[in-house]
Amino acid sequence: MTSLGASSQSATGNLQAAQINNQLLVQISQQLSDLIALESANGRAQAMVAAAKATDQNQGATQLSTFLTPGAGYQPTAVSMFH
Repeated sequence: MTSLGASSQSATGNLQAAQINNQLLVQISQQLSDLIALESANGRAQAMVAAAKATDQNQGATQLSTFLTPGAGYQPTAVSMFH
């Protein structure tokens, strides 16, 4: 550890430390970019699920209203099965 500290004080050590620092910053930036993309995709997926749910609820309400409307809704008719 002492030799590492001593070498980091030299020009070569300073350059290596700066390069390692730059590599770490690049990796951190890439991970942050990946995290942002993941969060964006998750938000879009949640919005799509909410929209599908709202559409299904609206369609169900419309079908129920049509079914329960007197005269225009369900009209029972005679059917014959097994001719």
